[in-house]
Amino acid sequence: MDQDEINALLAEALDRAEQRLNEQAEIIALLVDRIEAMTFQVNGALAEAQNARQHYASARSKLGLSVDLSGGSMIGHGGAQ
Repeated sequence: MDQDEINALLAEALDRAEQRLNEQAEIIALLVDRIEAMTFQVNGALAEAQNARQHYASARSKLGLSVDLSGGSMIGHGGAQ
């Protein structure tokens, strides 16, 4: 095997490695995009849950109910337990 054949083999191996790296980079980019989308959805769900909890606490307060289970606390019940 002469130097030209060795160089050709090395060039081919380098091309294959570069192609695999490019494919992996594309997959990683897709995963990052998906994670960002899921993070946005989770943050939205958390905001909705917080809003619902606050609405629930406000509704209970307006009705004069003293126990607010949404935050795990006792409100206006002669002191905290």
